[in-house]
Amino acid sequence: MYFSRFYRLREGEEYPPRSGPIGGDLGYLKYGVFVGDNRTFSVTLATPTVDDELRKMLADPVVFDSCARQLVATAPWLDGRAQPITEQVHVMAGLLNRWRQYVRDGRPLATGLIPVGDAVLCTNPLYGRGCSIAFWGAHLMAQAVAAHPDDPLAMVGAYDSALRAEIYPWYRAGVEQDAEARRVAAALLAGDDPDGDTSDPRTFMRSVFRDGLLPAMRSDAVVLRAFFRSFNLLSPPDAMATDADVGARVFAAWQERDQRPPEPQLGPAHRADLLALLPA
Repeated sequence: MYFSRFYRLREGEEYPPRSGPIGGDLGYLKYGVFVGDNRTFSVTLATPTVDDELRKMLADPVVFDSCARQLVATAPWLDGRAQPITEQVHVMAGLLNRWRQYVRDGRPLATGLIPVGDAVLCTNPLYGRGCSIAFWGAHLMAQAVAAHPDDPLAMVGAYDSALRAEIYPWYRAGVEQDAEARRVAAALLAGDDPDGDTSDPRTFMRSVFRDGLLPAMRSDAVVLRAFFRSFNLLSPPDAMATDADVGARVFAAWQERDQRPPEPQLGPAHRADLLALLPA
């Protein structure tokens, strides 16, 4: 569930320096800052739907602001330089990754209809892919129309094939990312260590992401470019994992994890620590 509140800079104030992170993922809480126009910005906090306690608390504007001040990336924005322009906290829930099939066994389920955008698929807005995928799908649709102007069945079939080849992998990637996020959040809520089972491949991949990919992005332009190509949907979702050169660079950074200072905390490491800092 996503909780957002909107703010405007006070007269004479400026945005804080934006040289560091604009968000973070603590496992039990995700957060970010989104800059708008006219000296406005929003802060968004996201909790697992199963965390009833934190979910109910963050709907309170006072608790919301207090929580944002405990987080590294959002604290400078709420240091008095801005005032809220929304009295309440806006809540967004009921978010499901969804793929709708309009063609089955090579035949459209309805004629005279070509879906696009959210009518085809929805993914978690956290990943920022909705508008990009909608525009992408529109281009694929236009190509299918241009290629088969006099054959509606072939037109819809070509479009469906293109969607499955180009866009469906991103839907699957979103499903898998969300499943892993739910697993981690559930473990933390239960007081367990999501990385406690070292034989679990997911534990290893979390370590590679945290102690390999993130450090490599700060020092290796090849890895950074590969990440942003994937982030911006210019490469398939598994491109970084299947690129031998990028993989070698990430693993080299991971193998040096014990020679580097610990990564700075982006907020209270434990959910209980954050709750202790919030007003009752």
